[in-house]
Amino acid sequence: MPNILRLTLLIVFPFLLHGQTDPFEEGNDTEFFVLLDSFAVYGGEIKVIDGMTGEKYTIGNEVVMDFHYNMPKIMGGFHTMLLDFEAEYLKQRFTDGLLHEKELKGLAHSFGIKGFDLDKEQLFRKERVIINRLRQAPFYHLDELVVWDLARLKEEPDNPYAQHIRFDPDTQTWHRRVIINWDVITRHPHGAVQHAKKSQGLDLDTQSGFYQSSGLHEQVNSGDFKDLKLSYPIFIDSRKPAEAQMDSLKRAFVKNLRHIYDPFSWGGRRDERFRYGLMRELHSHQKGRSHKFKNREWYDQVICQFLNDVAVIRRHGYEVIYEEIAGLATIERYHNQLGEEIDLLNWEADERREIRRPYHKARNPIHPRISFDTARGARYILLDAYLRKGEQFVDTLRTELLAVKKKQDPIPVFESALSKTMGMPAEKYIELAYPQQRQLIGKFYDKALEKKKPQQVARRN
Repeated sequence: MPNILRLTLLIVFPFLLHGQTDPFEEGNDTEFFVLLDSFAVYGGEIKVIDGMTGEKYTIGNEVVMDFHYNMPKIMGGFHTMLLDFEAEYLKQRFTDGLLHEKELKGLAHSFGIKGFDLDKEQLFRKERVIINRLRQAPFYHLDELVVWDLARLKEEPDNPYAQHIRFDPDTQTWHRRVIINWDVITRHPHGAVQHAKKSQGLDLDTQSGFYQSSGLHEQVNSGDFKDLKLSYPIFIDSRKPAEAQMDSLKRAFVKNLRHIYDPFSWGGRRDERFRYGLMRELHSHQKGRSHKFKNREWYDQVICQFLNDVAVIRRHGYEVIYEEIAGLATIERYHNQLGEEIDLLNWEADERREIRRPYHKARNPIHPRISFDTARGARYILLDAYLRKGEQFVDTLRTELLAVKKKQDPIPVFESALSKTMGMPAEKYIELAYPQQRQLIGKFYDKALEKKKPQQVARRN
């Protein structure tokens, strides 16, 4: 069987059996709990620890027994829904990638960029590796359930489990957390070893936390991911009725899993993954070709980005381009955030986690110093021209570029195409276009921010 067909079948197969409910949508909680008994139970013994003593929990508390019984079913159900949902989403993006290749290949060929073929074996390779690993078993091994009884909890006891609870004097409430450190080691045939690290933590009561990752190597294999042992703390109150606590603990566990159990964040955060088009692939192909233009770095980036943008707009409309631009503009601000807000969870004296990227409000990418002489600045001008004049501009630019016979700087050629299409000097058009693009991106940027809860200053306590 051809490799590409086998890869496609691997992606499609799970959906012969299951529906595709998004496990990350809170509105799906009701359906999730209705289906709970039909999910495969996550295997393995879960030890129950008394947080106060650090020893085995021996008290016959019905809240603890109920949660301990349902915990593996919830984990198994969430894992199943996540795998099905992500596999279906990946299948759609894989199919879209093949269709986009056809559109982009023809467009690039018309501009003299011949021989572009997508390496389908590498398309979304990391995501496919993660899916194959998840089919074998969940990433987490539910190792311990640590029980804290608020009726007995007056101060932090002196044992290792206490480092994951904390009393907040401002709210007069106790908080619990999980800290997860993942280390993926990829060993290559030639002997090289590549380490990828991800660290994340979440306050299980506020759903605020941090995320840091070095990213996966492109040639990672499913066997490189080892099981993680998860120690999950809960608060109970033996003085209060049991039924409400049972329901609350189960729903809180699902809510927390939405944040801490996202294996696909190894491939990229949810707002960073699956960018539209194949600009990177086309750019890699173009860099290996000889050409008649000087300033190759500018030309290669600009022409590949423009052709990819045109292909995306033809197939999906211009909105997805600007949604992506605006989304990427917010990434730096939210890159290290896990959950509702960012909290570095530096609860212990020796914990000094810091945000590696500057913590400030991201700006509109159209700033006062932007210039057509940069690849990024040129992109917005060419987008503006295409949105105004459509295929007329594509035809004019193609004619201008293909007419070049001697090696020269490409920028005047692009400016000539702009001038002929817009009926005014390119310098004047560029001056007028930037404010319009800034305004357009600003609208999409505001929408992107609305999807994220306003972030507070990082806590470093």
